[in-house]
Amino acid sequence: METLDRPDAHITFVDRINIAGRLVFVGSSAAYDKERFYLHDHAGSLVAFPYETLGNSVGYVECEKDLDLDLFHWGVMRPIIMFNLLSRDSALVHSSSLFHRGIGVLLPAWGFAGKTNLLLRFLKDGAEYISDDWTIVTKDGLMLSFPTSINVLGYNLAEFPELSAYGDWNARVRNFLYKRLATSFWWLQRSGVKFGKWEKRIKSEIWNLNKKIRIPYERMFPKGHVRDKCPIDQVFMLAPSNIDRIQIEDTKPENVARKMAYCLLYERDIVADHYNMFRFAFPERRNSLVEDKEIEERIMYEAFRKAELHILFTPRDCSSIQIFQEIMRHLHS
Repeated sequence: METLDRPDAHITFVDRINIAGRLVFVGSSAAYDKERFYLHDHAGSLVAFPYETLGNSVGYVECEKDLDLDLFHWGVMRPIIMFNLLSRDSALVHSSSLFHRGIGVLLPAWGFAGKTNLLLRFLKDGAEYISDDWTIVTKDGLMLSFPTSINVLGYNLAEFPELSAYGDWNARVRNFLYKRLATSFWWLQRSGVKFGKWEKRIKSEIWNLNKKIRIPYERMFPKGHVRDKCPIDQVFMLAPSNIDRIQIEDTKPENVARKMAYCLLYERDIVADHYNMFRFAFPERRNSLVEDKEIEERIMYEAFRKAELHILFTPRDCSSIQIFQEIMRHLHS
């Protein structure tokens, strides 16, 4: 096991933070005094966040105990993890990952491309689970588990209804309504029914039923079906398209690295917003690691360099079993 040379952060929880003099607000989510930069939630609870040391040395974070949990996750923990990984030549990739028949498979994609469904299909065929939604890749070509809950949505449950057993009663009712209404709406559209100005509203209301069920991966998979890490052997970047059959095209590591680096920039927009507020508060302070917009691309290029890389173009209504079968034919042809 690797021994880290330092902790990533030291987080202290307090009832109330002592402000050094006047507190100046930046927009609706940040503030600063003469010494420190703060994020705050809608109720006014504060967290002092040291952007200038993020990823470079121990970050000393002071957080009020009643801070909103979403802000703590996205504004505090996510950037701490992300930039400390970068400082160790590793990066988060928006992807699912698995180990199947001796092959490490990474499935990177933009959101809502079908990563989780394809992962679940591989797992049904005996694959070992590594990660869902986010995978850590290292410069030397390994992929590591990023242990979070699996986010299951209505369209996942439509293909894998057995997953509803892991959700609460409300989630099961929402899923039942989502499946029935979505199927009926699709059938009526295919039959030529026009909804006019109500179409967007109907789609929105149906989608609102499509809430996430968060399932700890330990509940879904027995211990022998989970792997902490493995080499990156095959990369299939998912690309839903307006085509009528699945197509697999070979590609280069720089292409996948560049695309997924921009995906990551999109995912961490909130971090960039907060950092810009920090620079507004303290123009003389900066963090070169946070400002390096190409570091993820460089790390991912090295991580993918020895793998076989493909772009997987799929029809938007394609089932995960069809995609799985096409990948298997490609791997064993």
